[in-house]
Amino acid sequence: MGSSVLTELGNILTGSFLNAFAEFCRLEFKPTVPAFAFDMLGAVLSSAFLEGGYFSDRALVIETRFYSESVTISGHFFLIPENAALEKILQSLGLQLD
Repeated sequence: MGSSVLTELGNILTGSFLNAFAEFCRLEFKPTVPAFAFDMLGAVLSSAFLEGGYFSDRALVIETRFYSESVTISGHFFLIPENAALEKILQSLGLQLD
């Protein structure tokens, strides 16, 4: 039950985040269903890259915080776009890949 709740929460937050990010970048995103994983970071990212069929070592990591008067939750959004999509995202932000 707990992982189901976290997965649905992640789905809602990811949709909201991607809508805001797409508007900011002036791009259209076609997201896949988010997944929930609890493991070491390397294992989680490796499985995400393999599952998506990506053979790249690049991801866009965005730190986020949710807070109220009594509670603060820190987290990270990991966007794992295809290489061509990552280049478009970075260009829209005025950045380029090295």
